[in-house]
Amino acid sequence: MPPFCTSPEMANCRKRFRRRGFTLIETLTVAATFAVLLALAVPAVTGMKRGQTLGRQVETLSSTLEQARTLAVSRNTFVWVGIHEKDENGVPVVIVSTVAGLSGQASDLANSRFRPALKPLHLHNTTLDASGYADLPGLDAVNNQDIEQSSLSFHQTIGSEGEITFDRVIVFNPGGGARISEAFLSRLIGIGLAAGPVTNGTDVAALQISGLNGNISVYRR
Repeated sequence: MPPFCTSPEMANCRKRFRRRGFTLIETLTVAATFAVLLALAVPAVTGMKRGQTLGRQVETLSSTLEQARTLAVSRNTFVWVGIHEKDENGVPVVIVSTVAGLSGQASDLANSRFRPALKPLHLHNTTLDASGYADLPGLDAVNNQDIEQSSLSFHQTIGSEGEITFDRVIVFNPGGGARISEAFLSRLIGIGLAAGPVTNGTDVAALQISGLNGNISVYRR
């Protein structure tokens, strides 16, 4: 209900109690400012989520590799970690399978004498990157052998996906050392990962495994 005003003071009274709204120009200015702020915030939030997801994926893969190494030592056998990259309806997925030898011999892989040792790992929205991680701070690129250079492979049935060929393989021996070839020793083994599906050269990380003792180091920008 409007305030009661006496006749002599009617004009001033109405002026004092008049409710002022937003003009069209003010409304458009606020809307434009909000749109600009939103346009700036969305890429930042998206980039943050990509980086966080990649960080979790790298830590998960690192944990899997450490478990594989521990199994090799504790069971006095060879353990192979195979990596396969695929596309699921436009979403890149890195699948990791870990198998352990049945007789404790390196020949178990060639003779298909192995069994699953760990639950298969699926890293969604992640791609393998063999070259983008070479300049990560602290990483030894001189003595590095990328997992792409692996000469080992094995076949494994993974759930409803059927049989998959894992042709990027790291083997941990009973002493805890690692290599990507039965014939040659590896000083350092690198696995590069990038946030997908579209890589930008920024969201890149890497794992580097020591061939001598299987120790794992993680590198990020």
